[in-house]
Amino acid sequence: MNVRLSALTDVGVIRDHNEDDFLVVQSVAPYQAWNYDLSEFENPENGLLLLVADGMGGTNAGEIASAIMVKTMEEELTQLSSIPQTAKKREKILLDAIHKTKKQIVDQAKNNPQYQGMGTTAVIAWVLGNQCHLAWIGDSRAYRLSKNKALEIISRDHSLVWDLMRKGMLTEEEAETHPDSNIITQSLSDSTAKIKPESKTIDLLEGDKLLLCSDGLNGMVPKGEIADILIYQEADKACKLLVEEANKYGGTDNITVVLLEMAPFHTQVMSEEEKEEKHGRITQKINQETLTPPAENKTSEIPETPDVEEKAPIEKSKPGFFKRIWQQLTTEEIVEEETVEEEREEENSIETQETEKTNAIEDAQETEISEDPEDSEDLEETKATEEENKPIDSPHTPTEETTKPTKKPKE
Repeated sequence: MNVRLSALTDVGVIRDHNEDDFLVVQSVAPYQAWNYDLSEFENPENGLLLLVADGMGGTNAGEIASAIMVKTMEEELTQLSSIPQTAKKREKILLDAIHKTKKQIVDQAKNNPQYQGMGTTAVIAWVLGNQCHLAWIGDSRAYRLSKNKALEIISRDHSLVWDLMRKGMLTEEEAETHPDSNIITQSLSDSTAKIKPESKTIDLLEGDKLLLCSDGLNGMVPKGEIADILIYQEADKACKLLVEEANKYGGTDNITVVLLEMAPFHTQVMSEEEKEEKHGRITQKINQETLTPPAENKTSEIPETPDVEEKAPIEKSKPGFFKRIWQQLTTEEIVEEETVEEEREEENSIETQETEKTNAIEDAQETEISEDPEDSEDLEETKATEEENKPIDSPHTPTEETTKPTKKPKE
């Protein structure tokens, strides 16, 4: 069975250097590096290995940490004389490489103070035949696109929002757009805290596609957009478009993608209606991004949330300039809204007092009238007496009653 393979990394729009790294091994045991000019080849019997590492730390050498992950994985593979027969043993090789990387990062930071604060996430895939053995730590991801065109996330982010999602407190869609999606709970840093990387084994069927990426892709491009590109494009073109889309949406982080296609290869031609719909979604997303502050760097400052398992701490990166300005403007808007609300409440209170005062006066007047019921009877008797004593008018001489009406006063 043949496979197609492509990989690409990009610094993005905002960052000035690339802290991501990746590794593609075309053959494991014996070790054989991938020829980048070879996009299609036979799936090797002893497997091929894919890795994406997302370095962290900004000026604190995040690219050093991701490079250590790549180098350690290569060293582990060169020591293999044969391929383990069980999935668990193959997964263990990947997990061991992650733990060794952790130790080397701690040692490097200890011996080189300028590296203190560095770290990396990682996702690794070892494909043998139709089996794919995965291991990961942090929020670098693995996706699988099946022949039925369903795109699924087959890794699980080590992040605050994914912890909440696993507890049923967030949906997958809410987790993708949550403002705290940049808070990770595990990574390979120079901290002495213990790590718990995860692993699993899945099947890759004919026509399936496997995508590994840093969060510079999925943190910018919606899942539906990623699926569209994988469905309608071959590996090389798909990787280029994924990076382009991430940059169109802001490119606030480095972007790295590694894509594997299993034969038989199949792509679809996008109809004009689908192109228009896709363009509309991109335009809407870009418009939303202009009103939304850029995401902060990964951080481990976790707000208080009930029943969330405590994870290894990771140093927090400083918020960017635009993020700080956004927070300041948001705070001013909140203060202004609270002031307006207080003024409205005061006006409503005054209006309520005036209304109550008016009602009290009207009630008092009604009470005064109703307190002497005999007044009404006297008035009726007076009217009757006036009618009886009324003189007969002359048709020629007007009387006082007709010229100037009067009212008899009360007795």
